[in-house]
Amino acid sequence: MKKTIILHPFLLALYPVLFLYSFNIHLLYPSVVVKPLIATIICTFVLWLITNLIVRNIAKSSALVSVFLLLFFSYKHYLLTFIGIFHKGVFTRDEVLFPLWLILCLVIFSLILKTKGELKNLTLFLNIISVTLIAFPTTSIATYELTKRYPFSKREDLIKHFTKDSNNTKISAKPNLPDIYYIIFDRYANSNVLKEYFSYDNSEFINYLKDKGFYVATDSCTNYPKTYLSLASSLNLNYLDLVKEKIGTHLNDETVVYDLLRDYKVWRFLKSKGYKFVHLGGRWQPTEINHFANLNFNSFIIDDFTIKLLKNTLLLRFMDKYINESQRNHIIYQLDKLGELPSIKGPKFVFAHVLLPHEPFIFGPNGEDAKEKKYRKLSIQQKYLNQLTFANKKIKILVDSLISKSNTPPIIVLQSDEGPYVHKDFNNGPQIYNWKGLSTDALRVHMMILNSYYLPGVDKSVLYNSITPVNSFRVIFNLYFDTDFPLLKDESYIFEDSVHPYKFLNVTDVVR
Repeated sequence: MKKTIILHPFLLALYPVLFLYSFNIHLLYPSVVVKPLIATIICTFVLWLITNLIVRNIAKSSALVSVFLLLFFSYKHYLLTFIGIFHKGVFTRDEVLFPLWLILCLVIFSLILKTKGELKNLTLFLNIISVTLIAFPTTSIATYELTKRYPFSKREDLIKHFTKDSNNTKISAKPNLPDIYYIIFDRYANSNVLKEYFSYDNSEFINYLKDKGFYVATDSCTNYPKTYLSLASSLNLNYLDLVKEKIGTHLNDETVVYDLLRDYKVWRFLKSKGYKFVHLGGRWQPTEINHFANLNFNSFIIDDFTIKLLKNTLLLRFMDKYINESQRNHIIYQLDKLGELPSIKGPKFVFAHVLLPHEPFIFGPNGEDAKEKKYRKLSIQQKYLNQLTFANKKIKILVDSLISKSNTPPIIVLQSDEGPYVHKDFNNGPQIYNWKGLSTDALRVHMMILNSYYLPGVDKSVLYNSITPVNSFRVIFNLYFDTDFPLLKDESYIFEDSVHPYKFLNVTDVVR
C-alpha cells in the first residue's frame, strides 16, 4: 500500500502565523509574515528531525510534533478557557495551569507512543485537519489581497500627490541651518485635559518648556484620532482628503497611509536643502524603520507582530518579563540616543516616535518598574499619570541636552499624535469600533494634545494656541526657508468605525 505523505507538522506550523495575520491583515504589510513563517518552519523541521531520531517511527514522531505545536500555540487560549470556566478561582493562576497543560501533553504523547502499527489512519486524519485549518486563513488572506487591499501599483501616485512641490522655496536656504527634531510622545494628553478630567496639574512641566523658550499651543488638537492618520497628515503638511477620494470609504486597508509615514513631504523638502535624515523607530511596523533615512536607530530585535504571535504560545509565561524589559530599555535607549545626536555633523532632520506615555504602563513616576506589586492595583488613570510624570522628567533632560550640545540652536517640536484611551467611554480600549458614538468628554480627552515649538531666532508671533499638527511644518518652513505655504484651517476629524477608517467626520466644534 502506498504510504501517506506526512504534511501535518509543517502545515500546523504555518497556521498560527497565517491566522494571526488574517485577523489583523488590514493593519499589516504582507512582508510582516515572512520571517515568522521561515522561523516556524525551520524550528518545526529541526524538532521533527530530533523527535524522529529518538522515536524511530516517522508517523509517531510527526504526530508528536503536531500535537506539541497545537498545544504550544494554543497555550493562551487554554489559559483563557480555564479563566472563563473558573473565573477568579485557583485554576486561573498560571502556576496551576502550566502543570495541567504539561500533564495533558504527557497523556497525549503517551497514548501516541503506546499505539501499535504504522498509524496510517492517524496520519491521514492529521493531514486532513491541518489542510482544513490552513484553508481558512489562506482563503481569507487571498480574498482580502485580491479584493480589499488597495493595489500597490497605485500607491506611487498617491505619494507623488502628497510630496509634490517638496522643494518649494522662493530663495535659497539660509546658512548655518539648524537641526530639526520632530519628536512624537505618543498619547501625551493636553494640559487642559489633564487638569479637567484627571485633576492633574501639569503646569510645572509646561512652565519649564516656556522658560526654555518653547511656545506651547495650549488649545491644540490632533487632526486625526489614530497615529497612522495623524502622522501622515503632519509629515505631509496636508489633510488626507485625497486618500478618502482615491480609496473610498469601503476599504479598511490602513497600510495605504503607512506608505505616507515613510516617504513624506517633510524629509523630501529638507533633503533638497542639504539635510541628513535620522529616524528613531520602535516595534510598531509603520515607524519601525525608514529605508529613506540616512541613519536608523532601533534597539528592538523582534517586531510587534512576532511578539503578539509568541504571546499566544507557551512562551506567554516567560515573555511578559522579557517584553516588559525590552520596552523599558528601548524607550530609555531612544531618549538617550536623541540626546547624543547633536554630535552628528551637518544639518539633520530627526524623526522619533516614542511610545511614552503610551501604554503598556511600565514606568512608575521615577522610572520604577510599574509591574512591581505596589503599582499593580492602581487605576488605569493613575498608571497613565505615573508614566506621564516619568515622561516629563525624561523630556526635561532631553531638551537640556539638545539645546546645550547643539552648535546652532536647534528647532524642536515636541508633539503628541493623539491623546490617551483612558476615559471611561473607551471600554474596549484603543480598538474602539464606534467613534461617532463617543461622548464629547471622551473625544476631548483623546483629541486634545501636547503641541510645543522651540523656534530660535525667528518671530514666533505666527504661532497661536489652537495650531494643529497639519500646520506645524508649514509654519517652520515659512519661517526658516522663506517658503509661502498657506496655513490651513485647523480642523479635527474622526472616522465612523474601524471598518470605515476613511469615512471622516468633522468634530472640530465638538472637541473645542
